[in-house]
Amino acid sequence: MKNTERVKSDNTNSAYDGVVKWSPVKSIWFSSHLSIAIVVAPFVLSLSSFLVFVSLAAVTLCFGHSLGMHRLLIHRSYECPKWMEYLFVYLGVWLGMAGPIGMLKQHDLRDWAQRQTKCHDFLLHGSNVFKDAWWQLNCDLELNNHHAYPGSAMLDLYSNEPDPGWCVLNALRNLGIVQNIKLPKQLPQRSELVTEARDLDQRIERVPEDCEIANSIRRSC
Repeated sequence: MKNTERVKSDNTNSAYDGVVKWSPVKSIWFSSHLSIAIVVAPFVLSLSSFLVFVSLAAVTLCFGHSLGMHRLLIHRSYECPKWMEYLFVYLGVWLGMAGPIGMLKQHDLRDWAQRQTKCHDFLLHGSNVFKDAWWQLNCDLELNNHHAYPGSAMLDLYSNEPDPGWCVLNALRNLGIVQNIKLPKQLPQRSELVTEARDLDQRIERVPEDCEIANSIRRSC
């Protein structure tokens, strides 16, 4: 078994021996919000409301889920002032997926299971998108017992791979607000990783960059 810092097991079947069961509370929570949105949206849809939706979605997904919940709360891949940490995590809660503890539990379980030679489809990366969406939003996995470098603040390793969260984090680094950012090269090598891309020699590795706008703001303050 390949254990992680927060999840450990001696049972070799524990990553895949389980049952997916419908979770009434979770299912009703997501389904009711989706139903209300579908019914009400046609009556209130306007350009301004659509722009508000896009703006709030971008802020909660990028600053809340990606930077707050994932890279900071779960992986501690950078440091920032406490007020910013609380703000980012609070924005992540707005997504409605779970609170801080719920996100930690679910992420740690998936990260641990995906390191094993075999894991349950509920936890498997690359599972059917529609089945995975239904399971994650409406069901729970009862066990009978991310990405390649989870501790890195940079999720995508090459410049042609989109990572909006890293762009924001890099700008905050230039402003001097965040520091001690963990990068893939600073983390231990994972022997279980398999390289699938065939054109790595043609790709440009992503590295922290200077942001002229951020540096100008910093110098003017």
